[in-house]
Amino acid sequence: MTSTEYLKLVYESEEKANMLLKEISQIQHDLLALNAIDYEKPRVSGGNGRNAMEDRIIGFLDKRDQMLREYLQTVNRPWEFKKLVECMDDERMQAIMKRHYLWHETWEKACEGICSDSWLRRKENGLRAQALEEFDKIFKKNKISSC
Repeated sequence: MTSTEYLKLVYESEEKANMLLKEISQIQHDLLALNAIDYEKPRVSGGNGRNAMEDRIIGFLDKRDQMLREYLQTVNRPWEFKKLVECMDDERMQAIMKRHYLWHETWEKACEGICSDSWLRRKENGLRAQALEEFDKIFKKNKISSC
């Protein structure tokens, strides 16, 4: 995974976490909506000893567990990102990266008060480009658990 792909995941992590929570909630609702097993009916012998309802319940629980693991990974990604950003030498670049990727501010707003507009617009000399380059170096040095 490249640093650009990782940064995209960080930027989208809040939205993805909210989506996963809704899906997990829907699975919980579906589990509660399942009809209970009717123990009054005679038990049929043979087969694997499970019925279709048990298979559905197991399927729902497996899907829920998988989504919970994905949710935890998604929720931890911004913390992981923050640790990487704090390895950057320049505090201005740290602030720009956090403001853009964690607080979802535009690049211009993230750089506001840190540099002049004309400096930011010159891509090769702007803080945005410098911050991304420095983050890329740090990203390549560190092993990220979610990559």
